[in-house]
Amino acid sequence: MSVAFRLMGRRAENGDRCSPVLRIALLVVLAASPANAVEPPVQEDRELSQLIEALESRDAAVRQDAIGRLERMGPAARLAAPTLAKCLSDPDSGVRVGAAYALARVGPDPSAAPGLARLVRTEGSGSEVAAEALVMVGAQAVPAVVPLLTLERDASNQAKNGVWQRAAEILGRIGPPALPALVKALRDPNRRAAAAIAIGDIGPDAARAVPTLVSVADPNDFASLFVYEALGKIGPRAAAGVPALAAGTKAADPGIRNDAAQALGKIGPRAVAAVGALDEMLRGERETHERREQVSVSGELVALHALAAIGPGASSALPEIRKALQHRNSTVREAAQAAIAKIEGATASSPSPTTTPVETSQ
Repeated sequence: MSVAFRLMGRRAENGDRCSPVLRIALLVVLAASPANAVEPPVQEDRELSQLIEALESRDAAVRQDAIGRLERMGPAARLAAPTLAKCLSDPDSGVRVGAAYALARVGPDPSAAPGLARLVRTEGSGSEVAAEALVMVGAQAVPAVVPLLTLERDASNQAKNGVWQRAAEILGRIGPPALPALVKALRDPNRRAAAAIAIGDIGPDAARAVPTLVSVADPNDFASLFVYEALGKIGPRAAAGVPALAAGTKAADPGIRNDAAQALGKIGPRAVAAVGALDEMLRGERETHERREQVSVSGELVALHALAAIGPGASSALPEIRKALQHRNSTVREAAQAAIAKIEGATASSPSPTTTPVETSQ
């Protein structure tokens, strides 16, 4: 029994009652006494030390077993993270992939970033969990991930693999801390597409990337599909990109035209300076469709949606929009009606029989 208990017990035997102050003082002494201190989890510490030591075993099976047990321990095995990071360079594929899974559960150490980036590039089965762990590392993982943005092409000029897209996803999820590196990557033609995807994933918080996005936008460049999409995802804060997007609506490639128009729609009323370009795009798409029935109507639809999103400021395009009410395709007719309603500030009504042509598949 502690001294405090003995003292309180002796006073009780003598019929005395401890004063409140004395009782509090005795309880404080009792709580601070070594006999009542919480014992450290010696057993857990010993097990963790043994598992960390096992990670350096010459036997791959022992290393894999230790990794599995550390993964099950989760954050309690945080001290093992630096050694697990070293396992990402292990000659055994199972150990490398297992270490990535363990780091994702334990909580990765910044020193793991280069090894995790290698897994994203080379290990099909481990690339997804390695990507997740890199997101957890955060800003300190950016230098290791940026090289993966490079778009590698095969002999037919097609993208060789999806590593660049996965890298873009990682940096997009890391968010604004990755922006300085992404803006720099935009200037590299081989990294531009992936960098633009990541910037778009960051969204409005990536507004400071707009000047660089505008400077690299080129209607004749495949990467502009992603540059225009990024400007659209940034939204109204990308209003400085409206002239570049207006130029994009004149691109030869229909996909680039459509992406430019969609981005203008997402910028909304602040894209009013592009109404003329969208009007011209709508007219060009309509005339093409009239000459060739078997043509996609997607260009007309995106132009109509963009003009609708701009609203009353797009009133100069109303004559061309009204022509779409006679379109063969019902979806285009409905989009035209909705655009007129948004621009005129009215509620769309059902088309009258005189303005409803015979339906076709296109």
